[in-house]
Amino acid sequence: MAKGQQRFPWLTYVIMLVLIMVFTLSPAIALVFLNSGNTGPTVELTDLMASWGVLGWLVLTPFVVGALALGAWFVALLAHWLVYRRQQRHKP
Repeated sequence: MAKGQQRFPWLTYVIMLVLIMVFTLSPAIALVFLNSGNTGPTVELTDLMASWGVLGWLVLTPFVVGALALGAWFVALLAHWLVYRRQQRHKP
């Protein structure tokens, strides 16, 4: 790489992708951790399931918002990469 030439910030985009994916999959991750230690006798889940039934749309929201954020992330990555590539071509 030539002196003074900046590298593309892949690390920033990877960190943002990981954050978006953790947010998007947070309901599934929470469900895995809630059920992972359930090897004993039956646990009374009536209250928990009732609250999930009332607030069930909150469990689905991260999937929709995450998909939109993932699309925006990809558009930003593509636009930034194209501008970066064009600038690198036209540098003396």
